[in-house]
Amino acid sequence: MRALLVVRANAMTHNAPSPQLSQMLLDLLNKRITPVVQSRGTVGEGDLAQLSNVGGTMVGAGDAYYQGVRLTAAQALAKAGLRPLEPFASDVSALISSDAYATGIAALAVDDARRALEWADLIYAMDLNGMNSSVTPLSTVVQRDRPFKWLNWHAARVLDMLRGSYLFDGDPKRIIQDPESLRASSIRQASAWQDWAALRAAVVLQMNSSDHNPAVRTDLSPQDSWELSTPQMMKYYVKGGERSGGKHGYIVSNANWDPYPLANKLEAFVIALANMDLVVALRIERFNNPFFTLTTPAEVLQARAAGNRSLSLAKGDDYTPVDLQQEIQSLTNPIAPSGAAIVSTVEDLQAQTRIKAYRARQAVATTFDLLGYDLLSAALWMDVRAAQDASRTFGPAATAAKNAFRKLVPLQHEAAKPRPQPDAMTAASFLETTPAASFYADGAPLPSSD
Repeated sequence: MRALLVVRANAMTHNAPSPQLSQMLLDLLNKRITPVVQSRGTVGEGDLAQLSNVGGTMVGAGDAYYQGVRLTAAQALAKAGLRPLEPFASDVSALISSDAYATGIAALAVDDARRALEWADLIYAMDLNGMNSSVTPLSTVVQRDRPFKWLNWHAARVLDMLRGSYLFDGDPKRIIQDPESLRASSIRQASAWQDWAALRAAVVLQMNSSDHNPAVRTDLSPQDSWELSTPQMMKYYVKGGERSGGKHGYIVSNANWDPYPLANKLEAFVIALANMDLVVALRIERFNNPFFTLTTPAEVLQARAAGNRSLSLAKGDDYTPVDLQQEIQSLTNPIAPSGAAIVSTVEDLQAQTRIKAYRARQAVATTFDLLGYDLLSAALWMDVRAAQDASRTFGPAATAAKNAFRKLVPLQHEAAKPRPQPDAMTAASFLETTPAASFYADGAPLPSSD
């Protein structure tokens, strides 16, 4: 909800609120007052219900959290030393005519998704180390053959993560081709990055422009564009005068609350993310096939029966990654375009942006869980490769990430020390709270998103 407040306060500069309304938005943020807002009731064409709840808090109606404690809105305002707002002129319209609710959710999804994609890249490098993979699909030879800039950027990024790895040393036992899921992971992950960048660009523009009706511009004159001087448009021209300090401009009706292209970008990103998550789930499973690995963890680490059980726990179960991937897959079905002629048939479009934004957040959250299993597998197999040959190196980033994770999840737990929670949960929590950038902060900048 605080993201909603930030978005609305930022875009308010494009509207015509009273000074006290703008100040109250800032006061709610700075005094840590968070309105209790209904999660449903918006059809995605202006989040009127949610922003009306914010307006209720401003005037002392409804409930709100003050520094984390739920109170009546009147009590929250009083404890913060604020007086209830006295709306002026068109303050109600200035506040509620906005898509700030869905935009705030989308902004949080963008931030979470970047962290998930960064981890997907680093764990992929760890997987390649664990599989004793061929790095040829990432090489310049291959990238010159298919010059998609996001694919080329990503291949170079993962290659850089692997710099210093034993994968660049000759190994007569290394197979020529990895399973497709490992070979194509960079392509799928690059494509997810590309759609993430498009979503981020849409969210940033949405947050820094106006979705308010009417449009109020005090920086335009009739001579600025040919249609502005026509009789139809001059009906909406305000000349201004002494009391306005010479300000002049237009007030016109519009449909800027129709949340496209942002709504499309949300669904496009979820589809791209699901295509990436499919290869993540499949490459986890490929580590169970000795045809590719040429060995098993038990053989290399010489585990006895109890130790073998511990190694089984160390890689995670086989069922949950499939379940997680299929959950993400279920989120890719687009919301069917629909319209219902409500409000005396005037408001006849619905975009359901909040559902699309919530789906994006759910897909990203589930991706972290799936990547937790990928991390378990990658770390185990890096340990296997190190046990096979102690001289092997894995590159600084992969090594640092694995070592940090092993401090939380040792390779084999001591029987006398029960685990506080399943290793997969610990892995997912580690990914969510520890930025991948703390292990790999270098690399080329993102390509332009045009």
